[in-house]
Amino acid sequence: MSQIKRKRAGKTYNDEFKKTIVDLYHAGNSVKNLSSEYGVSEGTIYKRVKVFTGIYTYQLRGSGSLTPKELAEIEELIRLRYELPVYNTLKDAANDVRNKSYRAIYHQIDRALNDEQKNNIDQLFQIPDGATYSPWNEIKEDAKRATLSHLNDLIVRRNWLINHHIPTDLLQDVPYIKVKQMAAEAKTLGAFRMLEMESKKRYALTLAFVSMQLSKILDDIGEMFIKRMMSIHKKGRQRLKDHKEKTQKRTDSLISTLHELLLAYQTEGNPEERIKAMQKVLKEQEAQVLQDCENHLAFSGDNYYIFLWQFYKSHRIT
Repeated sequence: MSQIKRKRAGKTYNDEFKKTIVDLYHAGNSVKNLSSEYGVSEGTIYKRVKVFTGIYTYQLRGSGSLTPKELAEIEELIRLRYELPVYNTLKDAANDVRNKSYRAIYHQIDRALNDEQKNNIDQLFQIPDGATYSPWNEIKEDAKRATLSHLNDLIVRRNWLINHHIPTDLLQDVPYIKVKQMAAEAKTLGAFRMLEMESKKRYALTLAFVSMQLSKILDDIGEMFIKRMMSIHKKGRQRLKDHKEKTQKRTDSLISTLHELLLAYQTEGNPEERIKAMQKVLKEQEAQVLQDCENHLAFSGDNYYIFLWQFYKSHRIT
């Protein structure tokens, strides 16, 4: 690497220097070593390699940037000076394969559905008498705030959706990513647009979306339940704090009694005299002192669980 002088950060690089860095990269030198040797950032080296070889990272519509694995494979092709076809050719080929795979899924689901199941699906896009919207609109609604009434609504909605007998189990052999993509497409379409499309695609998209919605409803129910339980526990901890403040006088009295008992125990005299001294402290209130101790111990160690039921019982019916 001694054929060119090392460049310092902040300097501009002429084309000869840039071309030399790219040639060294193609000769097998790592980007990390080149960056350390010549004082050029790794990002700049990658950029120069792409510019001088005519290979760029494309932003694929709807799928984000190329993955690190895909970039590594492209860089290897660059190193081997492999000539790639133009981007549109690759894109068209990928789209063709993608369309064929989805068409196969549409046909597979269509063959598996019977007439009754197809009719149940089609009914989702019809507006019932006296209604303003189709059931499809209701299926597409997102979860609301984690309130008790909304939690009940979600449970009712899940049961309602299950009662439509949409056979989402037919998707069990379909890759999850494809189910997710079909559901995403279905979510953007209204009932009219769904009715307009080819029936095979409509059935597949509907099954995918209903499947994802059922999963989401369960997630929403779980999330709401967790939030409600967190709120209940928070109230329980606050109630314990209030209880301790309220019973502080009793606690102080117990500590005072214990202190006097220890002093009586340490008085001079035989065991009988000591016991009499301790009995004098208790003033025949042994039962009450014992009960106060048990009440205090019930809440020891920040045990607030005993207060939870009064906050939870209103949710028990749910």
